[in-house]
Amino acid sequence: MYNRNRYNCVTRILFLREGYTLSFQKNFFAGSDGKSKIAYFIWSPSVPARGVVQIVHGMCEYMGRYTELALFLAEKGYVVCGEDHMGHGQSVGEKGTFGFFARKGGADLLVEDVEILHKIMTDSYPNKPYIVMGHSMGSFIARNWYAKYGSTCSGLILSGTAVANPLMGPLKALAHVQKCFLGSKKPATFLAGMINKQYLKKIKEPLYPADWISYDQEVVKKYMGDPFCTFTFTHAAYIDLFTLLKRCNTDEWYAQIPKDKPILLLAGDEDPVGDYGAGPRKIYDKLLATGQQKVSIDIRHGMRHEPHNEIGREAIYQRYAAYLFDNFVRRTTVEM
Repeated sequence: MYNRNRYNCVTRILFLREGYTLSFQKNFFAGSDGKSKIAYFIWSPSVPARGVVQIVHGMCEYMGRYTELALFLAEKGYVVCGEDHMGHGQSVGEKGTFGFFARKGGADLLVEDVEILHKIMTDSYPNKPYIVMGHSMGSFIARNWYAKYGSTCSGLILSGTAVANPLMGPLKALAHVQKCFLGSKKPATFLAGMINKQYLKKIKEPLYPADWISYDQEVVKKYMGDPFCTFTFTHAAYIDLFTLLKRCNTDEWYAQIPKDKPILLLAGDEDPVGDYGAGPRKIYDKLLATGQQKVSIDIRHGMRHEPHNEIGREAIYQRYAAYLFDNFVRRTTVEM
């Protein structure tokens, strides 16, 4: 059971942005592990909400990196929320470890933390369209959440998602071995280096280890200088990551998810996580083959792993706004 009142609200800000009055709120809830204090954030418009968008962030980042997108959507009339996952951002306490979820079962805990926030938000905004947007590792979490709780939401956006790589099995086995010898909370430096090297292999003369996330060098430099982004995942967390990715690419996952809700897949064609667009296309084809009625795909030329942080990201923001309006605002107006 979640306890939304266990921690008091610590921040609430009203501010003007380009003529709009928006509200920002930071709060905490008790994590599903019974120990963590999970930070979550809400951006709200002053007008009646058109719907709620819950963002599920990716690996080695935090919700603060989505502020620009959240403000854009709030200006369009949507309430935007998201939590810093355990082991990330402001959810890491004084004695916490960055890049660590749990010794066992971290994949399940991440899914349940998403559901805790979902319940908090639906309590506050009942009967509003509710859309879950997951990026990268967040898309794996969101897809696992969708298989379990998808009937309680209105739609799904998947950014920078992927299929299960053939190397995932050996890499997971390596993580298990290193976990046994080095410990659950030890940074998996060797494993992280191997994976990042693969992500950079098609980039000629990269300037930074994170060049694969975006062509926008300001975004990359800011990422590289941010201690909330530059930590290394632990061995246990890599096991959880691979578990999430495997589960959301099984036949059982496709069979479990709702068939009648709008799904948008969006990725860059230079995203190594999604095999340069091939991964999302495979997911799209299988969604159609397994009976999905409202699935669409948008592969953006010349974009890397984070389309929402790319050069030309304004077009990505507009694509999200169009998806939300066409599926949850225009349709509701027509039905009325």
